[in-house]
Amino acid sequence: MALEGDSNLAKPMKIVYRGTVKAIEDSFNLKQKIRRKIFLNYAAKRNLLPIGATNRSEMLIGWFVKDGIDDLKIEPLMGLLKSQVQELAKFLGLPSQITTERPSPDMFKGAGDERLIGIPYEKIDKAILALENNWKLEELPNQSITPTEFKKVKRMIELSKSKRSNVHIYPSLE
Repeated sequence: MALEGDSNLAKPMKIVYRGTVKAIEDSFNLKQKIRRKIFLNYAAKRNLLPIGATNRSEMLIGWFVKDGIDDLKIEPLMGLLKSQVQELAKFLGLPSQITTERPSPDMFKGAGDERLIGIPYEKIDKAILALENNWKLEELPNQSITPTEFKKVKRMIELSKSKRSNVHIYPSLE
């Protein structure tokens, strides 16, 4: 990149980039929080129980908006990894238009979770299992996740710890 050698330009560009990304993220977060309010109001008016669909993979890497539509008190899928939710959907015979749809944060058309995160959920889930079971990277089957990907998942889990402060109710799978 041309700016790397010019420290006079690199710093202002970083500031502009961070400000732009922050504005986009704030806008997306607000959208998710408004959706939650609408959903909770709708449920309250009809005496319905609001239930979320966040899974353990999304929760652990912080791929949800705190206090947004994906951060409800009752989250029955939160004990399952993303790949387990996908297998459960197939087992239950859900329509293929649901089971084959790529996960998306609904930010803008074509923005898929895995593309934005930079790692497929299959690898994220393997990293989570390894971390939760104190497995070494070499112990994973087929060496299907690189050390860089493993470190990235671990870092996402560490950085998103504060987002997991809300209490959630979900069944334990142990």
